[in-house]
Amino acid sequence: LDNHQTNTKISDALDGALLITKKLHACKSEVAAEAKTKYTHEEHIALLQQLWTCFADDTPIPEIPNEKWKTLGFQGNDPATDFRGMGLFGLKQLLFFGETHQVLARKYYREAQIDDNWFFPALFGINVTGFVHEMLMRGDLDVYLFEHQTSKKSPHKSVLDTLYAKFYTSLCVKRLA
Repeated sequence: LDNHQTNTKISDALDGALLITKKLHACKSEVAAEAKTKYTHEEHIALLQQLWTCFADDTPIPEIPNEKWKTLGFQGNDPATDFRGMGLFGLKQLLFFGETHQVLARKYYREAQIDDNWFFPALFGINVTGFVHEMLMRGDLDVYLFEHQTSKKSPHKSVLDTLYAKFYTSLCVKRLA
């Protein structure tokens, strides 16, 4: 290779690395903003209703407030109070799991109804979100996200959602064993 070709390859590699770094920063900013976005029924009720349907199957969606929200793992009659720490990010991660792993989500929901020692899906999922959020912000996931980016639109966010689902599932599977 001549110097021009070598310099072009180095320049392309650096441009690619810079682009990935920018996307990672954008992902962290997006997650931080979602975690700070307070859940409100006016703006986010449709997401909460989707979440109920993903986990609780054909069980009618309860009104808010209602004791039935506790069966999904919320601590009180109004799910909004449980999203304080992770905001909209907590809801979106739970919903991602419910939509992409619906069979497991419904299994975990049913298990929680019959076993008092089982993980309640919402409570457990919001805690897993907190764990993922903390690792992301500390930089513990940077290399993983660099290596596993799959989508051009929001590569790190989609990988982060998939990683969340893996954590959620692997911890529940260990509990079943």
